[in-house]
Amino acid sequence: MEEKQSNKVHVILTIGCADARDLGPTYNKAVAEVKKEYAKEGIELVILRVSAAGSFMTQEMIDEVKQDLLEKTREYKSQGKEVELFVNIATHGEAKAKTAGRIYNIQDIEIIQESRFNCGMLHAKDVGNEMEGLLLDVKPTLEYGGRTYKITSKNAITVLLADVYGNTSGGSLADGGWVTSIEDLRTHPVKQKARLEQALEDDPAFKDLKVSITASIQNYSTYENLRLDGNHGLRTALDEIYEIAKKRMAEHPEKIAAKTAKQKPLIGCFHMSDIPDARESVMAIVNPERQFDAGQVFAMSGRLDDTTKPLDKYSITGFAYSLTHLGLNEKEYTVFGNTAEQAQNMLKRVSSDPLADFYTREFGMKLRPIDRTMLKQQPPQQQKKKQAH
Repeated sequence: MEEKQSNKVHVILTIGCADARDLGPTYNKAVAEVKKEYAKEGIELVILRVSAAGSFMTQEMIDEVKQDLLEKTREYKSQGKEVELFVNIATHGEAKAKTAGRIYNIQDIEIIQESRFNCGMLHAKDVGNEMEGLLLDVKPTLEYGGRTYKITSKNAITVLLADVYGNTSGGSLADGGWVTSIEDLRTHPVKQKARLEQALEDDPAFKDLKVSITASIQNYSTYENLRLDGNHGLRTALDEIYEIAKKRMAEHPEKIAAKTAKQKPLIGCFHMSDIPDARESVMAIVNPERQFDAGQVFAMSGRLDDTTKPLDKYSITGFAYSLTHLGLNEKEYTVFGNTAEQAQNMLKRVSSDPLADFYTREFGMKLRPIDRTMLKQQPPQQQKKKQAH
């Protein structure tokens, strides 16, 4: 069946963890398959990806989600197309459903405690403690917005967090006043969904826009995306993508190892949310001789080219965690934009963030800007298909 001319667009914004095991080739191939099926019905699928440690809906993340949705709506409506908006917020862990189904209650899901693929942000406060300890040991001088901050005490850290990051709790890094740990992997995405829904409801710009928001927990070993939002009447393209990925994973159990092994990424990455197959593309640019697989790229993503503000606090926490716990202090970090100019703006934002810059300098990291023009004409997935034929 030939593709129809596209007059509808489904924009699907997925909010997930920076974890290197989160996305892999099985998922990317399922996306391509579902996109092709939707195109036959005249529907274009546009999938955006926002990644941050723990999938917390901070105000910074909410603002970026809003901007992504509004810009895509304007872009496609200006082309005379009908636009539908979808958002999925996901955590990840070794989750097992006690009953068969598609939409689950919290009580239907069992979490295997201390599993190696439960989200590391169950211990976000511990990372905050480590960050504060390192700052007080090194006592660096940090700069932002023309101001200088000499970090010699907990109070100096509190002032930095308030001035630069707008932290209103009055706390420092070590007392949970800046980042909080995930309390329950099952309730966390539901709470983040409620926070985003309220923010959209309060924003006049979304008064006439319908945004369908779902919440889920992902099991890396099965590629299940267990929905917890209670919306039994809603079935999205993302549901279909994960159903295909789950089937493919069951057919190839040898792939499970990469999805469930202890995290040991090869590359760290900051990337724009609208870059398709971003993790696969990073590998194609940086390490083209190695076949892409889950577990290789630890990635934070969003609208990271805005040089007027610092990074989101969970992106910074994820960056610190990746250097101190995942071995990326001995490897490479990339900054991935659509264009060289955008990549430079992203590099400027990361480098000017005082805490991110402190970790970059302390661990001797070099941030490498890359962009999509470095790919061979087509995304890596399409290149491989062409070569196969």
